[in-house]
Amino acid sequence: MHPDWVRSLRDQCQAAGVPFFFKQWGEWAPGGAPVGTTMNWIHRIGLTYGTGEAIRYVPEDRSPETVSRVGKKQAGRLLDGREHNEFPEVAR
Repeated sequence: MHPDWVRSLRDQCQAAGVPFFFKQWGEWAPGGAPVGTTMNWIHRIGLTYGTGEAIRYVPEDRSPETVSRVGKKQAGRLLDGREHNEFPEVAR
């Protein structure tokens, strides 16, 4: 997924006073390609291109962003340098 989509959800939750929990990126994480991966990008608005183990998102309404296949454990759950672990309050 494009990292801006997650950022948008986080920002919408914050604006509405709703707790935001980001579980994980999955196999793919934002950032450049792993060492040794070759990427050749073709830039066309609204499409996704990539070779090897990386993808370049170039959606019409978002900034270009590269995500790399690094595995769930390495991808982790940081969004813009921090974990988001918010939960709603438990009713008693």
